[in-house]
Amino acid sequence: MVEEKKINGRSEGITRGWALLAMLCLSPVFFLSIYFGHVKEGVGGWICTGMVVVTAKTQWHLRGHAWYWVVVILALLTQIPLVLFVPWDNRHLSFVSLLPVGVLDYVIVYGSFKFLEKLE
Repeated sequence: MVEEKKINGRSEGITRGWALLAMLCLSPVFFLSIYFGHVKEGVGGWICTGMVVVTAKTQWHLRGHAWYWVVVILALLTQIPLVLFVPWDNRHLSFVSLLPVGVLDYVIVYGSFKFLEKLE
């Protein structure tokens, strides 16, 4: 699903540095939720937003189309119920137990991009 393309010697795929920079740029989501007193939801929102950004990066070649940005915005809006209704403070929720949810989230957003790309 994640393809790495080299253009002019530069990697167009997702690298560790790019992922770190993306998560640092998304950290205001986390800090804003701390300010409002919702630390656990902030972690969930930070992770969900990061997942949408990573998926959008994998489809960056489609950024010239208006529907690309509509899918990104709708994907971000669909994260809100996930962030609000998952009990992030539950100690039984570990990385392993949340991994299927994250993968499903990625597949749904990625599938949305691919579906609209085929309709074009």
